[in-house]
Amino acid sequence: MTEFLDIMGQLETLPGPRALATLLKGPGAGARLILEAAGGAPATELQEAVQGVVVSGRTRTILDTLGPEWGAWQGCGGVLLERMVPGKLPPWVHFCAQVARRGGSCVLATVGVVEGDIAYALGDRFAYDERNHGLLPMDGRFSLDLQRGCDKARAAGGPVWRRFDLTSGALGILLEPLAPE
Repeated sequence: MTEFLDIMGQLETLPGPRALATLLKGPGAGARLILEAAGGAPATELQEAVQGVVVSGRTRTILDTLGPEWGAWQGCGGVLLERMVPGKLPPWVHFCAQVARRGGSCVLATVGVVEGDIAYALGDRFAYDERNHGLLPMDGRFSLDLQRGCDKARAAGGPVWRRFDLTSGALGILLEPLAPE
């Protein structure tokens, strides 16, 4: 959880909006990078995607195999890009940090794929602490399914990509256990 808290701390001190990239699938799932929009016209697909997210504020995913401009992430499949603004970080960041400060653990659930007409969006986050309290979806059945998925991710000891079928669609979610080190 130290790496997660370090990245979130860096986001708070940056001089302006950035894109947070979260690796959704493959080796290293759950790894994060802070990316800055390039000045001028973007030269690569990555720079174009980052600039679009930082300027528009719209979250997006890249689900193809990542190319050489991604460095160590090259060859991995699936990254979520979302705008982060220092001083205005989302509730899931604060929840996970509070759990860490009290020495607890949690599972962060990140929506990376949305299929169909459902009430959840790309980049939505849910978080369950060790007592299964936290930032939960309003749909009780989905919350219970997600809780079971979080339990499996805890048992696996690392990030798990899972599909959740809902009444009118489906979600692809990264379940990422965050525990004290």
